[in-house]
Amino acid sequence: MRSSPSARTSAPLSPALNEHAMTLPARYTITMPGTSGSHAPPEVVVVHFTGAYTSNGAPIYSDVPGTFQVEIAGGAARPLAATSGPGQHTCLHAVPLR
Repeated sequence: MRSSPSARTSAPLSPALNEHAMTLPARYTITMPGTSGSHAPPEVVVVHFTGAYTSNGAPIYSDVPGTFQVEIAGGAARPLAATSGPGQHTCLHAVPLR
């Protein structure tokens, strides 16, 4: 498996990372809570493994347009873009799709 051209790293995967990538789920659903205080329903976003990794070795998942990127560990997704302010969440629920 090779890194995607738009990924954060463009080098081919090392054998260890390549083996790790083969055991990762290809897709996850990420649940984004509705706007605080509005009683809006949560939004569910499907993300796919990009083939890229963060500088600390965590796999990067992205939505189809590539505007929402997360790293996922232990059932929690952490957005890679800076999030701050009310209603912004830094830990989101992630469920693997088979």
